[in-house]
Formats: sequence, structure tokens, C-alpha cells
Amino acid sequence: MALFVAINTQGHKCSLLDDGPSLMDLKARRSKEKFYCEMCGGEVVLKLGTQVAWHFAHKQAADCPLNHEPESIHHQLGKMQLYYWLKDNQTIVHCEHYISKIQQRADLFLQLKDAPLAIEYQCSTIPIELLASRTRGYQSLNIDVIWLLGGERLKAAEKNVYKLSTMDAMVCRYDQQLPTLLYYNTRTDCFVFLYPLATLTTSRILGVTKTLPRNLVSPQLFSYKPKVSMALKDWIQPWLKQKERWRTKPLAIFTHEERYLYTMCRHKRKLFSCFPAFVGIPMMASFILSTPTYVWQMWLVLTFIDRPSGTILHLKTITQAFSKMIQKSIFHLRPSLYTKPSIKHVVTGYFNFLIRANILAPLAENKYQVIQPMEWKNEDLDTLLKWDNDVLRKYY
Repeated sequence: MALFVAINTQGHKCSLLDDGPSLMDLKARRSKEKFYCEMCGGEVVLKLGTQVAWHFAHKQAADCPLNHEPESIHHQLGKMQLYYWLKDNQTIVHCEHYISKIQQRADLFLQLKDAPLAIEYQCSTIPIELLASRTRGYQSLNIDVIWLLGGERLKAAEKNVYKLSTMDAMVCRYDQQLPTLLYYNTRTDCFVFLYPLATLTTSRILGVTKTLPRNLVSPQLFSYKPKVSMALKDWIQPWLKQKERWRTKPLAIFTHEERYLYTMCRHKRKLFSCFPAFVGIPMMASFILSTPTYVWQMWLVLTFIDRPSGTILHLKTITQAFSKMIQKSIFHLRPSLYTKPSIKHVVTGYFNFLIRANILAPLAENKYQVIQPMEWKNEDLDTLLKWDNDVLRKYY
């Protein structure tokens, strides 16, 4: 892995990013001095070529933890651009800051008023165990850490539909319950905020993005999230397209959880493909689940809401049953590095929508009452899709 910072024999740091010696001076130092990796102590060589940024590289295949992580040109360039961006904004920042107590090196390290902050610019895929271990290391010293993803990791499958790896989803932060993933693209010099709206499959989400050029952004972005349009017109078409896929999915390729619900539908003499339009409603809080949105909502309807008018529902009972579905591995939580919304938050979010739709009514002490049974129409596909469209346009 290329380094921008090394130490010499006297233990003094040499940073290639700070204003300092010229090319001639560095060549002279290279012939007289030896440089070492601050992390492993191995000797490094000063590379002063013209094809890539000046950097240090391990002289031999040293057993350095840094060598086990692939690093791309985008990673080097991103660190450099972000470092200068922070410096230009009068931020006290250190590049490749080594923290001996936990034997970790932060790509960028900021001394903020409230608490120190480590920024890890992650372009390559690394094991989620390593991701979690490094995060725990920072947290053990009360250092907040932001995993800033490389721009090339943001992969759009279609308009407002994004492919998301387990690693990427794991670094999602939930500021004020709002799931947010942050990317930086070295080619465009832009930050991209991705706001997930709903889980479509285990690896695809519905989401909206906000792109901001680096020169128009201040470091406050790490605590402030820009406003973004979440208007229905921006995402209704891909969402309706996904609902059509769910309604027409062949039984032969059903997932384990879909087969579970299919069996429930048969027992209740309902057609799986004719699920109500009030099932499959986008909800940001549901991003904590890798289970498709319509699956857990259909389960809630079949298990609790499909009851006579006047039935009282107890939130505690419902959340406990939901948690058991997770324990049984029928529903799945996404692994996360940060505090995230609870199952209770997910359930109440969906119930709040059903209150607007006059399906449920809120009562005191975390109770709800069924106002009207949810229709399960045995209709043709076109009629069902029109129903889906009408419900979204009426309540969003």
C-alpha cells in the first residue's frame, strides 16, 4: 500500500502532502536518509515518479497490516483531495494518522471541538469482520469514525434503484433516524448522499441521492445532511415496477421468506400475488432489514391486521412476534456499525401509514384498533397495479 507519511531514523514524520521540500530536496533526502512505516516499522522507499502521486512504498513484502488491504489509485487520490479540502476549510487534519494504542492508521484524522473524528475512505471491499474490528478500535478510544465510500461503489441498477453490498450497507449512519450513506467521487470531485427509501431485495434498494461539488461543501457535512427531494415523482415508477415484479414472481424462484408467506396465504385462502396495495409501502426506517419491504408488511397484515373491525392490537405483542421472526431467520436484520432504529420504530412507521389510510386508529398506551379490514382483492394484474398506483398517489 502506498503511503503519504513515513518517519525517518530520528522518528520525525515526513509528509508528502504538506508544503515542504522540492523534488530536488526529496531526491537528496532519499539518497541520505532511510524512512520507515509508522505502523509496522518496516523500511519504505520514497517513490518520486511522474505517473502516480509521490509516495512511500514498503521496500520488501513486509508483514504490515496495510499490505493486506488493496488500495487503488482512486483511494490515493481521494485521500489527497479530501486532505486538501479539509485544510482549505481551516480544519485541523492529519493524513494517515497512526494511533498506537489500537495499532490502527486513520486515512484522515480530525481534531474537532466535541470529539476526535477518523475518516476512512473505503474504495475496495474488505471483510465485514475487519470493518467491525476497526470501528470498535476507534470507539474504544471515544473516536467517532465515518466510513466514506468511494464513488465507484455507488452502482445504479436503474433510475433510483441501487445495488448495495453488505459492506456498504453496514457503514450506513442513522442520523435522526434517517439512514444515510456518503460517497466521494474523485473523478467528479463530488460528494454523493444516498438516502435509502426501501429494501427491494437483499442487495437492491430504492433510494434518492443528492450530489454536491466538493468546492461547495464545508466539513460540516459530517454532522449536517443536505435537504434532498423525496417527491413521489422521483421514485414512484421504479417502485411500481418492483411491485409488479413481486406480484408476477414465479413460485419456483421464491425465497425462503416468500415461501413462508405463500403458505400463510394458502391457509387463509388468499392469493399471494393479490396482496393489498397497502402492502409494500416505502419506509426509510425499514432499511435496517435486508428482508424485502413487502414481505414483512404482508406478514404483519396476515398475522395481526387481517382481523374484524374493532380488534385491539398491542404494539408490544407485535414487536415481540417480529423479533421472533428474526430469531427464526425468516426476517433478517442488516449488520450495522452504528446505532440504528428499533423494530418498534419500523412497526410504528408502517402503522402510522395505515392510520393515514384509515385502516387503523391509534389508542393510548401503544395500542391500535382495526377500523376496517384490509381488502385482499382477487383481481387481474392490471387492476392490482392500478390500485398500487392509486394508493401511493393518494397517501404520498
